[in-house]
This record gives sequence, C-alpha cells and structure tokens, in this order.
Amino acid sequence: MTGSTSTGMDAPVCGDGVVDPGEECDEGFSHNSEEKACLSSCVIATCGDGRVQTGKEECDDGNMVVTDGCDLGCGRTRRVFITSAAYQGGQFKGMIGADQRCRSLAAQAGLANFAGFKAWLSDSTTSPAQRMYNGRGRYELVNGLLVAENWDALLAGALKNPIDATEKGEVHHTSVWTGAYPDGTTTPGSNHCLDWTSSDNNNKEFYGVSSEITADWTLADVIVNPTGCGDHLALYCFEQK
Repeated sequence: MTGSTSTGMDAPVCGDGVVDPGEECDEGFSHNSEEKACLSSCVIATCGDGRVQTGKEECDDGNMVVTDGCDLGCGRTRRVFITSAAYQGGQFKGMIGADQRCRSLAAQAGLANFAGFKAWLSDSTTSPAQRMYNGRGRYELVNGLLVAENWDALLAGALKNPIDATEKGEVHHTSVWTGAYPDGTTTPGSNHCLDWTSSDNNNKEFYGVSSEITADWTLADVIVNPTGCGDHLALYCFEQK
C-alpha cells in the first residue's frame, strides 16, 4: 500500500511514507527495501532491475538473456536429467530412497544444488504434482537443451526436448519408472511396487520412455505397461528450490 500525496512545504523524503513528486512509491523507512515491492529508492520493483523481490521473483540478473540461469520472467533455471543407472522397484525402500539416488548421482557429476533433486515418481499417497516445487523458470537438461519454459508448461503439453541426457550429459534412451500422467498426477492401476519396497514381478508400476516428448515420456502407450517391479528402469530427476 503506497502512502498519500504530500501537501506540506517540507522537502520530499524517500522513506517518510508519503509519495512525493518524483517517487513511484513510499512505504516508509521500515518497509522500503531492495527485496520488496517498493525499493529503498522509492522506485517500484520490476523484473529486470537486478534486485530479487521476495515472493515475486526467483532471481533477477538485470539482463535479457534467457539461457544464463535466470529468464525474462525472473524465474530460475532448474536442471533435469535421467539417471545413468537403472534400478529395480524395491531398491529404493520408499520414495526418499529414489530421491536419494537422484541426489547421489547429481553430486557425483558435480551438479550445483545436488541436494535439491527429486525423482519424478508417484506412490500410493503422493505424486510429482503434489511433492515437487513449481518452478517459475526454465527446466533444462544438464547439456542446456530446453525441456519446458516453466512448471506449468511442463505439465500442460509436449516437452521441448526429451529428457534423455544423464547427470553426465550423455544421451540415454531407455524406460523410466514414473507412475504419473504428464500433468503430474498418479496413474491408477498399479501398486507402485508396494510403495517402492518390492522387486517382485507380481507387483507393478507404470513407466515412460526417455526418447519421447509426447505423453509417452512419462506414460508409454504400450500393452505391457505397467511392468513388473523386478525390471531395471531409470529415474527422471528434477531440481527443486
């Protein structure tokens, strides 16, 4: 909320809570801030001004380059990869174990924010749409290719490029454990390898194919889907906050 217009004869002061001539806003000394909607200079914060507005922007590098980690909407770029390793369903011992596989491989590959990765995976109680951070910025492969402009675009339609680069940047076309529709919700009709504790082929889970950009990337349109939990499949790993 901006202050009222000054009517007195005093010289205008940025921070007095009054919007004086030459000021775009003034919330007062205790509220004007380089991280808020009204800057300490009494100028309204905007994307591209080089200052990160808390709760509104994820980054702000003050330029118009979209491929440098901060896009034009002030959303931060997040990395995505497919694991170079394949796993049976019971190897994870639960969703946390699957996330840990992503983090371990990211660390070994020297990726920044390696502890901030999660697997694109469902179990009986949660799904990617529920448990993953909804990034405002681009989702890119570790080789720099664009997957989606932002989280909403990721869930809304076809991918820009398939998620076929491993944590090392190597192309890897294979089947991938998912249990999720393209919109991030859980696919019914499987028991998610008993919530990722079983490698028995009597238990099932759905999978996608890493060479695809259509819905098949997360839910392969084949008769043998879901597949047995004793199979060895990869994971998709997404950077979070």
